[in-house]
Amino acid sequence: MLGIAVVDAYGFRRDREVSAFSWSEMNAALWRTQAHGLIDRLVDDVPRWMVSDAVRTYGDLATQQSIGWFRYVTMALDGGCYGICSVDSERRGPRAGTIDHWVMLVGARRVEVPMEHGSRIDQEILVSNSSAKFPPEEWVGVNDFLGDWGGFNVLLARPRQA
Repeated sequence: MLGIAVVDAYGFRRDREVSAFSWSEMNAALWRTQAHGLIDRLVDDVPRWMVSDAVRTYGDLATQQSIGWFRYVTMALDGGCYGICSVDSERRGPRAGTIDHWVMLVGARRVEVPMEHGSRIDQEILVSNSSAKFPPEEWVGVNDFLGDWGGFNVLLARPRQA
């Protein structure tokens, strides 16, 4: 995304340590990349959409906000941004307490899925993953991404435009 080597990205950490980024450390590092002119847009706000009374009763579940989240992320990707998300690399869900890996969102699509009596439309995002355990890029259903991976809190960054 930035056109620099991965090892050079650690130079944007406050402590310059080559170790895992927390969400707040990644956010701060992205603000520093913007100050250095490597990105020209950064959105670090996480919108919340009220979708039903169940949200008020059971809590603010990411999967209950999947439609609004997908539209928001699609709009940002169409505008040249990348999504940067912290996820559970084992895909056990956000409540497992194991958010341990960063991925980038690089595409979004709607896919028609044939069914016995018609079809349905699924929303998918293209996830770029540096882990050797998974494909470098894969299309993932939005509800699977939000429910199993835990990637709701997306940072949006657009590389500097020429």
